[in-house]
Amino acid sequence: MILRGTLMSYRSSVDGRQHVMAYWHAGDLLGLAPIFSGGPFSFDLYAQRWCKLLHIPATALLAQIGENPRLIAGLVE
Repeated sequence: MILRGTLMSYRSSVDGRQHVMAYWHAGDLLGLAPIFSGGPFSFDLYAQRWCKLLHIPATALLAQIGENPRLIAGLVE
């Protein structure tokens, strides 16, 4: 989750150009797809200025969801 600041997600093409996908702002939650798929991020992130992030380890999140599956609704919302 982004607590402060803005991140830009982008993909790099074969010729080295970067293609902006989205901007992520304070309050946005990102990284759920890799947690549930087990794969890597499908994009790179860049912060132009100082950001503050909250990192929750995937194992801890999945353990909590295993104990209380209704938590998924809150994440999706």
